[in-house]
Amino acid sequence: MIDPFNFYEYSMLIHQLSLDLPESRLLVHLLETAQQESVDIVLWAQSAFSENIAGHLMEEGYYGRVLLLWGTWGKDCGRDILHFGNGRTDHLWLPEREAENVVTPSFILDWTTDLDKLPMEFGKNTGIIGLNVWPNDHSAKDTMGFFPWSRTKTHELLRGRLELWDHWTQKNPVVAVGTNLWSVKKEALKRMGLPSRIIRTQVLVPEPLSFQHLEHDKRLIKEALVEGRVSVMFSPIGWEKGFRYWIEQGQQRYPMGREMLWHPGQKLKAISPVPSQWKIFCNGKVEYEGTGLVQEYPVRQPGTWRVEIYRGHHLKPWLVSNPVYIRSSEV
Repeated sequence: MIDPFNFYEYSMLIHQLSLDLPESRLLVHLLETAQQESVDIVLWAQSAFSENIAGHLMEEGYYGRVLLLWGTWGKDCGRDILHFGNGRTDHLWLPEREAENVVTPSFILDWTTDLDKLPMEFGKNTGIIGLNVWPNDHSAKDTMGFFPWSRTKTHELLRGRLELWDHWTQKNPVVAVGTNLWSVKKEALKRMGLPSRIIRTQVLVPEPLSFQHLEHDKRLIKEALVEGRVSVMFSPIGWEKGFRYWIEQGQQRYPMGREMLWHPGQKLKAISPVPSQWKIFCNGKVEYEGTGLVQEYPVRQPGTWRVEIYRGHHLKPWLVSNPVYIRSSEV
């Protein structure tokens, strides 16, 4: 088992592109801005309904110190679904598709999904492994806005989305990511840097990305997404790396995304790169609140355990971890 301290952390920016694809020069500008703001991976997800879905304006690969990847998003089972990888198919999900044919993870994007009513099981023959806890819409003016704390309604939407996620994770592991919906329209070039400052998905991998061997690096990123070794960061508050969260049992440490049996004496431990306000959740309920760089809390019961970090004068949400799933030892 890999010690959580030994993971390498990378910032991933997921752009959900609208039908109107940006010009190449804007994509180059976004990559340059991402590099300046410590973004390591940029994933652009084209709409499955785009006329240009047959090809990409820029190839997957390395642009300076930024890794560019492509994905696809579209409707399936009546829901918006983000598919990692080129995804250029008529259907992002097919009931008859075998597990071995699922080459990349997929995420449900929309706000109203009731997973209990969808004809699928997470992680089994579907490729659907998670959902978008905050689909940031750059053009929204009344519902989502730029930040989940920009107005009361948006903060309530975020809290409601997290509550739904907590409900689902008690039944099956569900990985959370954050994305940015970007409608190109006619924004000026000087505003193109803004999307890099919104929602990031922090990825933890067991070895450093090579930034030379594309398939190797894509495999590491995919494994982190599938296993839930990611956290969602609201980067306008800050983009410092260094957050770690694990469950400690004796000499063993279990990172985000792991499933394990409950035993007496287990401890939840977490580290923030900056002094912060913490909330520790078990099955969607706040178990503990504290402040500081380091938190330690006894795990007194089985459940889905995760943490949230708040920063700033008004204690705005900054980071949402994925859970560790601690199951009852009773058979």
